[in-house]
Amino acid sequence: GDEMLTVVRFNADGSLDLTFGGGDGIAQVEVEVGGDDLAHGIALQADGKIVQTGYSDNGELFVVRWDSDGLLDASFGTGGIVTTDILGGTDFGQSVVTQSDGKIVVAGYHNNGVSDEFAVLRYSTDGSLDTSFGGGNGYVTTPIGAGLDQAFDLAILPDGSILLVGNSSNGTDNDVAVVR
Repeated sequence: GDEMLTVVRFNADGSLDLTFGGGDGIAQVEVEVGGDDLAHGIALQADGKIVQTGYSDNGELFVVRWDSDGLLDASFGTGGIVTTDILGGTDFGQSVVTQSDGKIVVAGYHNNGVSDEFAVLRYSTDGSLDTSFGGGNGYVTTPIGAGLDQAFDLAILPDGSILLVGNSSNGTDNDVAVVR
């Protein structure tokens, strides 16, 4: 069956917060109609909005933003959803953080048909790719090892640089890889 993107909010005592997601504590959306949506990263913005990243069966990375009440944020992307296809490959969103200026940074990886490469993308507050990042593309892909290079987490350092961590194949096994 179809797997939907889901966010659940709980009260401090562990009960569902019935003010969230239309009154049942659960917010859901189908990013890829008829397919599976797999969330891997979530971040809370300073204004209480919730940002998720992941990927769909069709190979597109997605970013979804919810209002603090669990409804899709219509001011972001198309009805709260942004999908990104890097150069026609298969793309995987793994982790997301928000910068102090409200821009959204996603770490993951891009498969170009031959190998996986670290990928980092930055979005403006409206969900468009930030063309001031990545030489005008809004993203950067980085090959490291023999083919299997996958970023799974990221951090924004105090100087504004971005640190990605994941694994990289050396041809025999996977090693820890860090890129700044």
